[in-house]
Amino acid sequence: MVPSTILILIVVIVVVSYLFDQLLDYLNLKAQRTDIPEEIASFYDKEKYVQSLAYQKTQARFSFITAGFSFLLSLSMLLLGGFGWLDNLLRPAINNEILLALVFFGVILVISDLVTIPFQWYSTFVIEEKFGFNKTTRKTFISDKLKGYLLGAVVGGGLLSLLIYLIQTIGPHFWIWFGCTAAAFILLVNMFYASLILPLFNKLTPLADGDLKTAIEAYALKVNFPLGNIFVMDGSKRSAKANAFFSGIGKKKKIVLYDTLINNHTTEELVAVLAHEVGHFKKKHIIWSYLISIVQVFFLLFVLSKMVFNPGLSVALGGNQQAIHLSLIAFGILFSPISGITGLLMSLLSRKNEFEADAYAKETFDGVALAHALKKLSVDTLSNLYPHPWYVYFHYSHPPLLQRLRALETDFQFKLLPEKLYDSRKFILAMMVLTITSYFSLRIPPHIFWPATFLSYGFPLLIVANFSLFIYTLVRKSETAFIWLFLFLLGTPCLLQSVQINLYKNTKGTIKVLSYNANLLRKPHVRGEFSPEITNWITSDTSSIKCFQEFNTHSTNQEFNVEDKLTKLGYKSFIFKAYTDLHRKPGMAIFSKYQIVNSGILWQDRRTVNAAIFADLKINGSIIRVYNVHLSSMNLRARPSGIFGKIYYVFQQLKNGSVKRSQQLNFLVEHMKKSPYPYLVCGDFNETPFSYVYASMRSELTNAFEKRGNGFGFTLNQKPYFLRIDHQFFSKGFTLQKYTVDRTIKASDHFPTYGYYLLP
Repeated sequence: MVPSTILILIVVIVVVSYLFDQLLDYLNLKAQRTDIPEEIASFYDKEKYVQSLAYQKTQARFSFITAGFSFLLSLSMLLLGGFGWLDNLLRPAINNEILLALVFFGVILVISDLVTIPFQWYSTFVIEEKFGFNKTTRKTFISDKLKGYLLGAVVGGGLLSLLIYLIQTIGPHFWIWFGCTAAAFILLVNMFYASLILPLFNKLTPLADGDLKTAIEAYALKVNFPLGNIFVMDGSKRSAKANAFFSGIGKKKKIVLYDTLINNHTTEELVAVLAHEVGHFKKKHIIWSYLISIVQVFFLLFVLSKMVFNPGLSVALGGNQQAIHLSLIAFGILFSPISGITGLLMSLLSRKNEFEADAYAKETFDGVALAHALKKLSVDTLSNLYPHPWYVYFHYSHPPLLQRLRALETDFQFKLLPEKLYDSRKFILAMMVLTITSYFSLRIPPHIFWPATFLSYGFPLLIVANFSLFIYTLVRKSETAFIWLFLFLLGTPCLLQSVQINLYKNTKGTIKVLSYNANLLRKPHVRGEFSPEITNWITSDTSSIKCFQEFNTHSTNQEFNVEDKLTKLGYKSFIFKAYTDLHRKPGMAIFSKYQIVNSGILWQDRRTVNAAIFADLKINGSIIRVYNVHLSSMNLRARPSGIFGKIYYVFQQLKNGSVKRSQQLNFLVEHMKKSPYPYLVCGDFNETPFSYVYASMRSELTNAFEKRGNGFGFTLNQKPYFLRIDHQFFSKGFTLQKYTVDRTIKASDHFPTYGYYLLP
């Protein structure tokens, strides 16, 4: 994709996102009603409710202004090349890429914050103060800003430096290592937030002895909650709004209560609020949220690894060269539609969790006291009692107040679906983890982590399963249908690699390239006996370039002396002979109607015909390189005794084969990167599109089947038949006009593949 197209896509995403958000804000504003709901009428007087409506309108109108300003600023930076301009300004003075990125983002973040400070100031000291919420002093406002800058520089700068360092040193596999770092970091924040970060901004004081502390400790003992310390936070230092939470993942939890919460609620209501928070712990919401967030992080980093090395991202933002920091900005915008979908799913899960936590508080303490606490909190914060359903669906992490009150009164339990397998929460989470993990496994080198191989084998089955579940739940009008659709859509990029429709067939002026595993030119199921059918077909084929895996020739029997026959037809050749007996010379071969100016062997397996060779061909004054590859076979021909012996044997062969092919691929890729010429890669890779080898080749080159193929392109002429393991790839410069698999040639256990290329 060219930089101009990338920029257009980025701008479209920014514009559509802004318009959609404004539409939701507008609908939410228009959904306001002047009548007070019966459920909360005793807590709201008319004057207070009118003040609530005024607060919502003021906030909405101010949001329109701030969002519009931010949108115009972002759009201007994109269209005028502001990000690229800043990179070009800083680059001459800073030679280190990590330092350059730190300064770049530092300048961007500080300037954007300074530009929006008037809006922040107005929101805090005008709007919030007008409605009685603001308690922040000018000194606290400035102090918070400086502390935020310092914390961002230390934590954010450290993580950014590590990310760029891993990108530079490890390459495309950086996402695995940084994902592990991010997982550890998120865990540490959850464990020590109240101990290390919160005290930088607020004062935590142990809750004094008294009725409240006694009631909390009694409840914690009753439900076996691992209570540690109970703190009161000076939330009134900044706002009159209230909250409560606990932190820590270990055996002891720290309870934090805002002083504003304690001042405005009874002991029973405060314990009910705490019971709600304990419900999150008991229902394992925190653990599941952490695990899902880790999956999201790994997914984001994986997608980033496929885009960050594309120089077009940097050029699209106005840069003159590839810059990781520019690519990160472009990626952040391009990824936002996907993050919007995952955020939507997380909001749905969060609202479900809130209902469950409310139900737990009702079951273990007092539903009436919790309802009173929720009503008071809503009145005190002037919350919106009638939010628009669309706004709730896309933005609310907590259910609206009226829904929570009705759930407490009617024993309503929010479920993703009734207790059926396809609606089971555990089953859904298991399928999510399996699907996403298997998707990631396509990018993990088996020689580094061999279990990834077996995860990738299950990916096609998971795609089919997710699609089937989507159709089934859609017909049954199940609420989980969109979850199965999301999981299916995750796999569609790989699925689309396996089926193609191409009507373009103009082969005029092309060079025809054949790639064929000739099965050592043997008769089917007969070892050591040459097949006249294969030898005659090979010599009659009119391709200008022929790449044979498992090639063979007979030096004394002229009928099967394929090398001599093709030489007499004007072909030049480079043949790798794995080993030579009296008359036969099995191995690999490249035959060409054009002059071979150079050739060589990349690697070879001892005593097998598996190898990688290349030949440089001079065509009309230009030189191209042709690779012929045969990666390690599965070799499942042995028949060990016993069911467990057979299982173990197959397991070992699959494992060892994938590890060996991964290592062989590394040799090939490194050699390709050093090629001074455009190149083609033909061969029997013994890997399907759902594999690390295929994904790695595809990331470097264009696959011929995906470009000009038709149907499924299966190349295997033996059980299980429905596999495409023979491939042709090509580098930039070539133009592929047509690609076919000739399934009429059944003399070997593979079908021949043809590519019709226009040369660079």
